[in-house]
Amino acid sequence: MRVYGKGPVPCDTALVGPYVGYEEDRTGIPFSGRSGQELDRYLNGMDLPNRADIYLTNLHKDYRGRDYVYSVEDTQLATPILLKELERVQPTTLITMGREVTRLFLGDVDITDVEGIPWTDPTNPDRVIFPLVHLAAGMRNPEWSPYVVRGFQALSSFFAGKLDVRTLFDDPIKEPHYEEITSESRLRDL
Repeated sequence: MRVYGKGPVPCDTALVGPYVGYEEDRTGIPFSGRSGQELDRYLNGMDLPNRADIYLTNLHKDYRGRDYVYSVEDTQLATPILLKELERVQPTTLITMGREVTRLFLGDVDITDVEGIPWTDPTNPDRVIFPLVHLAAGMRNPEWSPYVVRGFQALSSFFAGKLDVRTLFDDPIKEPHYEEITSESRLRDL
């Protein structure tokens, strides 16, 4: 079953996961499985917006089995659909859950370097990207659990106005000129 996003439209906050799971496929509701239960626990326990006040969706909207690995081609096909959906929802805060979705918006970043930090969206300065390690990663692997907890604590601080938004790439020289320096004498002049 194709599982579409659910929540108010327009909506100030959207949360995007990488793909739907078995339970989401069965119910047609995003984040209705174990990850959804864990999400509700964090939302209710950490002074965050309620589920009813967040637009929930996934990049890949079709469940293809527990062991299916989504390919680059799958992502290329799914991305325009997600972007069109977000254009309709118009979130000012976009919570990206997991590496794949975070990289879709922030480029080739390591999730552990950017998670729990609000970033200005490089393609839309009016929107904040807030990356989180996926809840399922924390449930499957105890080493990832601290990242999940810390990320949601930071998200709570962000909604309380206690975290400043950062710019991922703020190059003061917009179009730098590079040249290769190969001679010894040229290196000494620097």
